[in-house]
Amino acid sequence: MVDDLAAYAGAYQAGSGDPNAFYRLAFRTIRVALMQEGVLLDPLLSRAGERIGEELYPAVADPDTGAFCANIARFWEEHRLGRIEVAETEPLVLLVYDCFECVDLPVTGKPACAFDSGILRALFSRHYGRPAEAIETRCYSMGFDHCRFEIGVGGGGREECRTPE
Repeated sequence: MVDDLAAYAGAYQAGSGDPNAFYRLAFRTIRVALMQEGVLLDPLLSRAGERIGEELYPAVADPDTGAFCANIARFWEEHRLGRIEVAETEPLVLLVYDCFECVDLPVTGKPACAFDSGILRALFSRHYGRPAEAIETRCYSMGFDHCRFEIGVGGGGREECRTPE
């Protein structure tokens, strides 16, 4: 990570830098440093994600679940958060490629996307009108080439990608 920072800082020229690349590097550096100090970030990141998901919901809302998933995917791509695909509809499974939250993190064998989980949990809770879960079962930090989230609704059951009743 120190080498990444040195390489980025050494190549930086005013006006020519990608602000997203800098943000990702800064986020990763802070996150890894806190993890190395033993700080448990997941609860904080999850709550922050939920708050953002609540605010984001009106921008991606659609009563049709397929269109809702497409709106989320479009938002993720437009904001360089990664690329989302619906892998399964029963249960609803989302795959995230080039995940901004974890693609650059070291492999730890554990999921690392508490922030994304919080956002998705809030989005699908609002969409279905009842508590939802976004359980990460694969992650770049677990050695996979993508992140995988299973969306569960109403007490742990999985929900298919259909329009809410």
